[in-house]
Amino acid sequence: MERTYRYNNSQVTIRFGNILDSEAEVIVSSDDCYITMGGGLSMSIRNAEGSGAIERDAHKKVPAGLGDVVVSTAGKLRQKFIFHAITIGFINNTPVKNAPKEEIQDYIIGNSVTRCLDLMRNLNVSSIAFPTIGGGVAGIPLQRIAKVMARSISDFLLKTSFPYKIELFIYSTETQPDYIKYLDFFEQFAACVDSKEESPWHITPIETKITNVDENYDVFISYSRRDCSVADEIIALLKELNLRIWIDRSGDYSGRNYKSVIVNTIRNSNIILFLSSERSNSSDNVIKEISVAVEQKKHIIPIRIDNAPYADSIAYDLTGIDYINYSEQKEELVQKVLSQLTLIRNS
Repeated sequence: MERTYRYNNSQVTIRFGNILDSEAEVIVSSDDCYITMGGGLSMSIRNAEGSGAIERDAHKKVPAGLGDVVVSTAGKLRQKFIFHAITIGFINNTPVKNAPKEEIQDYIIGNSVTRCLDLMRNLNVSSIAFPTIGGGVAGIPLQRIAKVMARSISDFLLKTSFPYKIELFIYSTETQPDYIKYLDFFEQFAACVDSKEESPWHITPIETKITNVDENYDVFISYSRRDCSVADEIIALLKELNLRIWIDRSGDYSGRNYKSVIVNTIRNSNIILFLSSERSNSSDNVIKEISVAVEQKKHIIPIRIDNAPYADSIAYDLTGIDYINYSEQKEELVQKVLSQLTLIRNS
């Protein structure tokens, strides 16, 4: 079982197998803050290399912080580097030390993956192979690993046109393949891109999929894809009203026709829901969507999902428009959308 997803000029391949078979320039390994290389993948890497060079080089940089990454030589292996992702360590030295368990796990995975990708770019290498970060002794659920790794990798690749090759290896054996529980990885990556191939693992979106840019919609959702969990909640609330909702969940329209699709869809939508967050206010695409909506005199309903201020250009466009605090006014959101649509339809 293997799937390849394309992001701009880059690609991500998810496959079952042994990561030591990869020809990537970098292999990523999970380890503890002292990089003991005492079990799992890290021990396999140490044994395969044989000379002890990896361990000696890595030990120059310990103890390392939880969620951080240590770079070492690859010794006699074919790779150029080994990246040691720290998934077991001291929580007190992290910015999430008092956070819930799930948030700590998200930090470990997300920070490790993002750090690995930044190091790959800075070291001028173009290929890297990941295991399921935190899936061994750290005991992080595979569903959570899939979600955070997909989000972190796609966020990185969607911002660059450089042709990177990223592999994600999922280890299994003949006696315990457990294929079905790994389908989350295929689904999460499929949700981040518009795959060129048909896939039985594509998520079936809960929102309406656009088939014609001239179709009419009740609601257009302007948001950052990193806030997709909140977008899901809002869509679920609005679905009870049987509304036609448009949202670019998986980047289906991020190709050549992206601009015309967005402009036409905003023109043919009655209401623009702006999910305001730190992420969306730093998104150039979201800022442009709000600008187009204002230019076309669309009714915009800002929904604050955190306390981040508006970006300057968005603040200028939304001066005088009341917002909804999502954490406190969920029912008011539904009523406001419904009343506004009623006014539009009656007029």
